[in-house]
Amino acid sequence: MHGGWGGKREKIAGREVTHIQFTSWPDHGVPEDPHLLLKLRRRVNAFSNFFSGPILVHCSAGVGRTGTYIGIDAMLEGLEAENRVDVYGYVVKLRRQRCLMVQVEVRPPLPSLFSPSRPDLHLW
Repeated sequence: MHGGWGGKREKIAGREVTHIQFTSWPDHGVPEDPHLLLKLRRRVNAFSNFFSGPILVHCSAGVGRTGTYIGIDAMLEGLEAENRVDVYGYVVKLRRQRCLMVQVEVRPPLPSLFSPSRPDLHLW
């Protein structure tokens, strides 16, 4: 989006929107390589360090892939801060905020994202 002139010739403030499209996640499926999700998260976080404003995450229905991405992001943030994560608690919290968020049980390969590489990391 670019700033410009409105219908009444009023100058309106410009806004910059950065759009990142992740095409490796099929509808009703999981990414072939779950590590691409981590790469996506790093890219999104890199942009958020340079720009102010909200981050909008959306998929076709706004619940399945959206909820999974938001959940993974929040859980990894918690894991980095506290060395543990409550997967069930995050899903419950997300579903309280938006009906049907995270639609199906997570099956491999996604759980490999949370396989601790260190014995001091705990998954609850």
